[in-house]
Amino acid sequence: MENKIDRSGGQPLKIYQELHAIEESLQRPVSPRTCHRLFHKLEATSHSLQGIQRETAKSSTIFKVSQEGHVSDLQDKIVSLYGRAVDRKVDYQVDQIAEETSHLERTLDTANTEELTRGSDLLQKHVRTLLNDHCLSRDKFPVIQKAKQTLDLAKQKLSGEVAEKPIRHFEWLSTQAHQVQFVEEALELMPGEVEELFDIALLMHVRDIRQARSRYNQLPEDTKLRALKHIKALDSEIFSDDKTSIALISTAYELTGTSGVYLTSEELQDLFTEATRIIAEEQRPSTPFDVRFIG
Repeated sequence: MENKIDRSGGQPLKIYQELHAIEESLQRPVSPRTCHRLFHKLEATSHSLQGIQRETAKSSTIFKVSQEGHVSDLQDKIVSLYGRAVDRKVDYQVDQIAEETSHLERTLDTANTEELTRGSDLLQKHVRTLLNDHCLSRDKFPVIQKAKQTLDLAKQKLSGEVAEKPIRHFEWLSTQAHQVQFVEEALELMPGEVEELFDIALLMHVRDIRQARSRYNQLPEDTKLRALKHIKALDSEIFSDDKTSIALISTAYELTGTSGVYLTSEELQDLFTEATRIIAEEQRPSTPFDVRFIG
């Protein structure tokens, strides 16, 4: 009995060392293959802990209390490492997609048909795999959006169409002649948040209220509160008319550290004349690039 207790007593230290090694490997993104290998290690470690629990149940009361606390801590650590391994795997896949997107974008005008097709197929496969396997957090959205836009450009190129680059609303914003003033409070923006506000405003302008509402609901709460204040100032209701688009654009002004007068209906129409065609293309039936979010 004494020897058995000694063996189980030394086992938690070995397990701790194994978990520490796994934790060290998760300081950086890991490939799906590496993640699979780490899962096997964590599963083996979990089985070892179950063996310790069985041995602990046969031990004296004082020893049992001490061991159970230590084993419980190690079990919590294993659960945490499972989650971290998935996160690092997603990081690896997102980094891979970003790199492939950048390469495809750089070679749009120089690659031959075979190279462009191969690069597009590979990127499309990796995007589809990521979206099928995982729900993405908000910070991953810009990478997937950029991949989708680049794949659309490559598709146009392969079909012989003139590939038009997407409108960058932030660039439009910076060229406007409205009188503005900088606000004192520095605002922390989510990646792509200003672009998203303009996109939702455009969806409202073309009366795609269902999609506009869905994407609006994904905005940070403080951004929605800012938009609602502008809608109230315009004496309107959310999603009722073009004043929602005007309020969203004014919110974009505010988030970029400036403020100005509200756009008129004519200015809103001028802003979205060219963009209307783009949003019509984005309203086509669902594709493998629909993005799911958590949080």
